[in-house]
Amino acid sequence: MFKPLYIDQDLCKQCYTCVKVFGCPSFELHKKADGTDDIVTINQQMCNGNGSCIPICPCDAIKRPEKKA
Repeated sequence: MFKPLYIDQDLCKQCYTCVKVFGCPSFELHKKADGTDDIVTINQQMCNGNGSCIPICPCDAIKRPEKKA
């Protein structure tokens, strides 16, 4: 079983390719606190962590959690 993925918000440019092109239901849009652009997050309960979405991101912002040693 894979661990759920996450969006590195420092790398994400809000191009929404993951939502528009890949369309996985675990991707969620949320308004920023200041009301500007939506941010994309991954619903940790819905993500199966298989990583099939990783190559779709042009910003390389979809990440696997780091393994603890």
